[in-house]
Amino acid sequence: MATRHRSFFAALIAAATLVATDAQAVSLAPGAIEPLFGTTAAARPALEGNIILDTLRPFTINLSGSGTIKGTIQDRIVRSDDDGTLDFYFRIVNDASSTGAINFVQRDGFADFTTDVDWRVDGLSGVAPSWTFREPVFESQITFFFANPIDPGEESRFFFVKTNGTDYLEIADGVLGGIGGDARGNSFVFDTFEPIEPIPLPAAVWLFGSGLVGLTAVARRKRRTRS
Repeated sequence: MATRHRSFFAALIAAATLVATDAQAVSLAPGAIEPLFGTTAAARPALEGNIILDTLRPFTINLSGSGTIKGTIQDRIVRSDDDGTLDFYFRIVNDASSTGAINFVQRDGFADFTTDVDWRVDGLSGVAPSWTFREPVFESQITFFFANPIDPGEESRFFFVKTNGTDYLEIADGVLGGIGGDARGNSFVFDTFEPIEPIPLPAAVWLFGSGLVGLTAVARRKRRTRS
């Protein structure tokens, strides 16, 4: 974990030299780091879709004697009306009783998929992520960094990874990073969702199913003949 975080923050330093330009989409290739400006469904109609899963995950980050950060992670999946692919959303709520802030969120499971990232201007208000990074070695991992951390009593905007996946499993890991007092690098690891491709049924299963349909049709014809 330490090695991954070092490479992440090194990339953030490099990103500070980028010139920010407005964009409606941020396609994130392995090794890429990009600034985020926010988008809407009006600007990107492919974001329109049905919420197929919405899970609240409580978290607690211990700050090594400097208190705790606690709150909830809203973990949401949306199926696009445009092509049926899946978008994976997070929204972070930092409880008012916390003694520290959230400065990054990481999730994995995207190695075999295209990733298009941003945050929603047309969603609930809150703190927006500033940059996003996809690691070149652990290319399944995408990290959202908050230049202005999510302080106690604050919440984030909805931010997302739009993929070309059409199914999902709860087999990925997420990491929530917290800062507070003299503590740095404290984190909370949690289960989350990742895209998968549906597994096609073997040909033998399709043949068996077709055979059952044929037998059913024959039986119906026989019953009609007898009557």
